[in-house]
Amino acid sequence: MPTTVVQVYMPTTSADDEEIDEMYDEIKEIIQVVKGDENLIVMGDWNSSVGKGREGNIVGEYGLGGRNERGSRLVEFCTEHNLIIANTWFKNHKRRLYTWKNPGDTSRYQIDYIMVRQIFRNQVLNCKTFPGADVDSDHNLLVMNCRLKLKKLQKGGNLRRWDLDKLKEPEVVESFRESISEQLTGMGERNTVEEEWVALRDEVVKAAEDQVGKTTRANRNPWVTKEILNLIDERRKYKNAVNEAGKKEYKRLKNDIDRKCKMAKQGWLEDKCKDVEACLTRGKIDTAYRKIKETFGEKRTTCMNIKSSDGNPVLSKEGKAERWKEYIEGLYKGDVLEDNIMEMEEDVDEDEMGDK
Repeated sequence: MPTTVVQVYMPTTSADDEEIDEMYDEIKEIIQVVKGDENLIVMGDWNSSVGKGREGNIVGEYGLGGRNERGSRLVEFCTEHNLIIANTWFKNHKRRLYTWKNPGDTSRYQIDYIMVRQIFRNQVLNCKTFPGADVDSDHNLLVMNCRLKLKKLQKGGNLRRWDLDKLKEPEVVESFRESISEQLTGMGERNTVEEEWVALRDEVVKAAEDQVGKTTRANRNPWVTKEILNLIDERRKYKNAVNEAGKKEYKRLKNDIDRKCKMAKQGWLEDKCKDVEACLTRGKIDTAYRKIKETFGEKRTTCMNIKSSDGNPVLSKEGKAERWKEYIEGLYKGDVLEDNIMEMEEDVDEDEMGDK
């Protein structure tokens, strides 16, 4: 598994926002070159403080201090690229958390970080500082222990099955039988049963290849045409483009694919609806419902639990009614409602009335 390490030294607090933005843009350009299934490690001095307290799957519970503005920017960057900050996820002593201290040791901060992709977070065994290491710097040495023993995925071959639907055609069945008979007639005798079985198997398979054939792999989405597949292959060439021309071409192809997929799907659904209408017209109710089920699938109902303000599920009827009351009161809190807010039917013009 290829592993790419990106070393960062972010400008100090005296730098303006434009310089920070340029630095993040350069880092993004480097990350875009790394494929999504490859291991990526981004580390260095970020001159940012993400602080203590968990933030989703990005920041762990074992940070240090409070979060500043540049720390929030770093969290946004990690969220955008699915990175975790490794040295905030392990419970260590505070002297193993800080990475830099003010001259005179008046204050200690955590401003150096090591980040990895979330899909490879299990490789990290620990991440902490070694304040006793002699590195001739006012920063502490930050070390991440990894186990780069990744599971190798065995990709199965393109398994193609026999096209058994062809055997429903009488002429194919007849030609298949004749082909087997001819080959068995010319087959000589064998010394053992095993040899006879192997010869019979080979002849049947050969006849099946000649007369039946194998099925072709269908698209995951049945409305996807060959033209759309060619555009997808073309778009894949510009996926990791770093120049503006490549990015524009990728965006153009993406919009073209989305537009053609929408039109193709709409046409496919219209054809399916026409088939269903034709079945209903001829009185084939079972066939019509089978086509509807194959096209749109079964309807699945979802049940959402009502939760209290602190996130606990509410199960009793009285509790649900009280929760709805609390929600409505909070929704209209501060609004002044008039006592007479309902209109009488005789006071409303007939053209403005809704359906009865």
